[in-house]
Amino acid sequence: MNKDNNAEHFWQFSIMLWKQEDIKNILMHAQDHKDLDINLCLFALWSSKQKKRLGSQAEQILKIQQDYYFDLIKPTRQLRQRANHYGNSSLKQHYLDAELAAEKAYQGQLCQLRLEIAPESEELTATLKENLRLGSRVNWSEPSLKKMLETIL
Repeated sequence: MNKDNNAEHFWQFSIMLWKQEDIKNILMHAQDHKDLDINLCLFALWSSKQKKRLGSQAEQILKIQQDYYFDLIKPTRQLRQRANHYGNSSLKQHYLDAELAAEKAYQGQLCQLRLEIAPESEELTATLKENLRLGSRVNWSEPSLKKMLETIL
């Protein structure tokens, strides 16, 4: 699978999960209250389902996270939220479009690294636990997060 198809497959996987309201609400709550990087979480889930352990690419993943999530996506999200606060719907939409474009580019960069990772033979839950620890300070044993993961898997 080439990198463009790989990135599009991941984007579609993310959209499929995002359309599930219970999963979306849990992820948004973790993002708002625990600073969860949803795209990295989705990448960990997607990679784990394909038995890809991300630890070998941790340094590169964290660099991409810094470049896209912390330096681009979060500031754009804050601008969108401010525009919403001031009731400027056209400016809010502009920032939302920019935020989504940045998220798609972020996912594309993550996918490039994933192509370099060989599948593991261990079970899905072990791979998932290791992948979710990467770049996240979230306690994945919290009941709502644990239930969400069980639903996805």
